[in-house]
Amino acid sequence: MKPWPLSRLLFLRSALVALVTFVVVYPLVIYWLMPQTVRELERRQTELGEAIAGQVQAHLAGPAFALEGMARMLAVERALDPQLFYAMLDGFLEQPGSFSSLYLVDGDGRVIAVGLPPPRRALRSDLLGTDLSAHPLWRSARAADGLHWTDTFLSTVEGGFTVAVARRAGQYTLIGELAFTRLIDRMTATSDDSGLRTLLLDRRGRALADSRDELRGRQQDFGDLDFVRMPEPFSGEVVHLSFEGEAMLATIATVPHLDWRVLVMRPQALAYQPARSASLLMVGALVIAVLLALAGSAIQARYFGRQFARLSAFAGDIGEGRYELPWRPSRVAEINGLAAAVARMGSAVHAREAEATASQAAYRELVENTTELVVRLDADWHLTYANPALCRLLGIAEDEVAGQPMKRWLSFDEDDWQRDLYDKLAAGAASVAFECPMVDSAGRTCRVAWTLHAGSDEGGARRYGAIGRDITDRWQAGEALARSEERLRATLEAATTVAIQWYDAGGRVLYWNPGSTLLYGYTAEEALGRSLDELLFSPEQMREFRAMFGRVAADGVAEGPQEVPVRTRSGETRYILFTTFSIPAREGGRYFVCMDVDVTGRREAIDRLRELNETLESRVAERTAELERSNGELAAALDHLRRAQEELLRAEKMAALGALVAGVAHELSTPLGNGLMAANTVADHTRGLRRELESGLKRSALEQYLADTEAGTEIIERNLQRAAELVASFRQVAVDQASSQRREFELAEVVDEIALTLRPSFRRQPWQLETDVEPGLLLDSYPGPLGQALANLVNNALVHGFAGRDSGTVTVRGRAAGAEAVAIEVCDDGCGIPPENLRRIFDPFFTTRLGQGGSGLGLHIVHNLVTGLLGGSIAVDSTPGKGTCMRLRIPRSAPRTQADSPTAP
Repeated sequence: MKPWPLSRLLFLRSALVALVTFVVVYPLVIYWLMPQTVRELERRQTELGEAIAGQVQAHLAGPAFALEGMARMLAVERALDPQLFYAMLDGFLEQPGSFSSLYLVDGDGRVIAVGLPPPRRALRSDLLGTDLSAHPLWRSARAADGLHWTDTFLSTVEGGFTVAVARRAGQYTLIGELAFTRLIDRMTATSDDSGLRTLLLDRRGRALADSRDELRGRQQDFGDLDFVRMPEPFSGEVVHLSFEGEAMLATIATVPHLDWRVLVMRPQALAYQPARSASLLMVGALVIAVLLALAGSAIQARYFGRQFARLSAFAGDIGEGRYELPWRPSRVAEINGLAAAVARMGSAVHAREAEATASQAAYRELVENTTELVVRLDADWHLTYANPALCRLLGIAEDEVAGQPMKRWLSFDEDDWQRDLYDKLAAGAASVAFECPMVDSAGRTCRVAWTLHAGSDEGGARRYGAIGRDITDRWQAGEALARSEERLRATLEAATTVAIQWYDAGGRVLYWNPGSTLLYGYTAEEALGRSLDELLFSPEQMREFRAMFGRVAADGVAEGPQEVPVRTRSGETRYILFTTFSIPAREGGRYFVCMDVDVTGRREAIDRLRELNETLESRVAERTAELERSNGELAAALDHLRRAQEELLRAEKMAALGALVAGVAHELSTPLGNGLMAANTVADHTRGLRRELESGLKRSALEQYLADTEAGTEIIERNLQRAAELVASFRQVAVDQASSQRREFELAEVVDEIALTLRPSFRRQPWQLETDVEPGLLLDSYPGPLGQALANLVNNALVHGFAGRDSGTVTVRGRAAGAEAVAIEVCDDGCGIPPENLRRIFDPFFTTRLGQGGSGLGLHIVHNLVTGLLGGSIAVDSTPGKGTCMRLRIPRSAPRTQADSPTAP
């Protein structure tokens, strides 16, 4: 399109604006402003009618009030003085504007007194005695109290049409004819405005008063008009009608209580003349304004055209680099300001050119010195730039980068990686993030996280930019974590003597190790996703199992070990000892881990031992043989318990039970060995006696046999008594740790029992266990969990504190901590705990000996027992190289649980 000169464009735009203004304003004047003016005029006329109706009501209120007063006076007076009453009636009529005449009518309807104005008093004698008993006004007044009004009628006194009002006054009735003179004067004063005419009509539409006083004498009737006959629908509206041959604009209003009408009329030509005149003036002014605007715009267009031509030449000079060229000022301040702005813009462009040069240098320096990897690529993914950080990472010189393909150093497992990146960018992504291995010039592989951006150069050719970060260390750490998880899973898979399972909150199997397969006969594929009531448990056992999950999840405290019977796949019933605790799930919530040990053999041995004890008194002859068999079975059970101990130590939760088994094995070995040896000796002597009996028994041989048998029996009884005492002591510890029963006990007693079970672990080591507990510290708590916590702390000191040391001492101290609590310390002089590990030692699965026998659950279980069931707290002080001190503070009376309540089931 060919450009136009500025003068012509400004003139045409001004003309267009003027035309648009006329097109917009003219309809507004004709179709909005004029109707608004007309509606305002009609509204004012309607308000005028309502105001006149209010004046009529106010005017009639005076006579009505006077009539009420005279009626009340007549109702009080019993003896009426006619002369006094005449004087009162005449005196009231001398005040203009109320009544033209007043009549006093007796109970028979006859006029007994008349009040007239002075000019009409000669008619009084003619009016006295007039019978009004047939007049409707008198009848309505006698029938009901209050004021009663009539329609228009011909007045005898005035000789014209008027209106009367009546009021009963005891046995009399007062009737007054209304005087319209003052009312007409008020209506005339109100209607003296550009042809305005006001009419007062009665309820039948006949004229009572006229602002021009022309219609009352000839009784003009408007009752045939709808808006007069039924004024309510027309209230507040304007009516057009023809009156006396002239088009009128009329409004109707109603006088309250009387149902009279006020008709306000104005000739339409006069009513709408102001609106029409104003509209014509506005249209004429609009036309003149448009013509003047067009003339002025033509002049201004030529002037501005010349000024902008000068300004364009000035801007062209600045665009060519002549920044110091002066501007000759114009008479228009805005053009001078625009010229100054152009000059400032030239200076700013000049300054920004210098800043851009400096910014490019600074950006180049930033990119060159950053540790991030920055590259630019062409459409074929050849390098056009690589910063020194990338060159250092790949071990190449900066001058060798340009033109090299980027995929020379990228090492992807698939071939379509580049197409995938293109597809993501083509889909509208502003950038694409990806990770890939890169191989440097020496053949070493590193891991880099890239963010790729797509763009175009000035010619529209495709270009790419990428920013990368070396994440080799983070990636290697992730790989190490994955390998660690694989080793942990391999360890669980290799634990064939302990059955380990993971469950969700509903009791469905999530993990099933080979030990579970060996124990129960179900493979992992058969067990995963199924609940234990489908595999091992009865429905009642399954309900208790799920309830135990709820308690573990709520309290965070492990439960067990518990012994329950289960059915294997083959239908065989086995007895297991299991412990349950919870671990966090990746997706949120908790998983539940169960560690099971088969104790069927031990239970069978115990059953057989019980049967032996029951038959020992009745079968003396079989006692020795049964004892040998029991000892063999017990030895086998002890051997099985030693193997179970090794597996339970890996689960930390079974550490206390393993220590107990080790202590039982060591302490019982001596008395049971002695008893076994004595029993064997007695058995040998018995067989010798039997042989001598066959060849001939001598008295001396029998006496020798009895002496040896008595000595052997004493040895057996003494050693069995010692074993029974040890079993009773160990049984108390075992019952406490297995059942978590609440009872009263002395702290020193529990510490000594735990020390007794742990000392066998110290006898073949260069370490010592010492106890220092204040006597008389009585507690009402849970000795089993307390003992388990102390055993875990001592074992933790042995495993972690004395590793690689040839000496060391673990000391257990107990003191009162006020009247309500006790303080227990388990201290060692070992290697201590590094400061960075102190805040994590109670976390589950945190251990510094992963893969070396540590599971990371020992101190976590201690923390849960102390802070949960025992209701206390635990703190740790440790100095590397000097040792560690675990400080427990527990209340003497542990918090009550639901299981402790007397009403608990």
